[in-house]
Amino acid sequence: YQRRVRVSSGINAEYGYISPCQQILRTRGDIRQYIKDNEVSTVHEGQFTFSNGSPVGVYLIKDKDTNKYEKIQADVRALSVGGPPEKKAMSRKLLLFQKKNLQMEMERKEKEAEMERERQEAEKRRREEEERRLEEEKRIQEEEMEVERKKREAELERERREKEAQLEKERQEEEARLEMERLEKLAKLEKERQEEEARLEKERKEREAKLEKERKEREAETERARKEKEAALERERIEKEQQIKKP
Repeated sequence: YQRRVRVSSGINAEYGYISPCQQILRTRGDIRQYIKDNEVSTVHEGQFTFSNGSPVGVYLIKDKDTNKYEKIQADVRALSVGGPPEKKAMSRKLLLFQKKNLQMEMERKEKEAEMERERQEAEKRRREEEERRLEEEKRIQEEEMEVERKKREAELERERREKEAQLEKERQEEEARLEMERLEKLAKLEKERQEEEARLEKERKEREAKLEKERKEREAETERARKEKEAALERERIEKEQQIKKP
């Protein structure tokens, strides 16, 4: 399995492996699938790396002047003592490239960290704005609910007053009806009383008239009796005088 790194510029690189059957494996998923499909038992996934920190494999480095790729075979053993000079030079060149690459990777990570901080700050500002918006919506909703509550209270108060006015009207009508019935009853009682008084007065007058008539009749009877008695006494006196005058 041959490791191949294709570097275009800066830190932009494509990492991959070329299998014995010349199949290009660009990701760990490709490696897992290749091992599974071909039932490979001589290697395992842990033996493959896609890290830019391992100067092993074939590096295709793009030349800025010629715009062509230079092929470099990297081997960590070439840096040891006794290695061929040409391989040492190529490996040193690759190490310089790796050093520059790592520096640019650090700069990229710092830039990404800065962008992440800016993103977090923007997210924080967005959350604060969202919280302010939600708070404003909550305040508006509370104001609307307060207006609605006051409206309902006003409606209930109006209904209560209308109901009280209706009850007061019914109470006054009932009082007027009862007062009318009371007055009618009083008028009826007064009429009955007057009729009773008139009847009693009539009976009294009839009794008085009857008593007066009886009194007059008694007086007339008494007067007749007195006159009759006087007439009788006068006759007796005359008879006595006549008897006295006779010889």
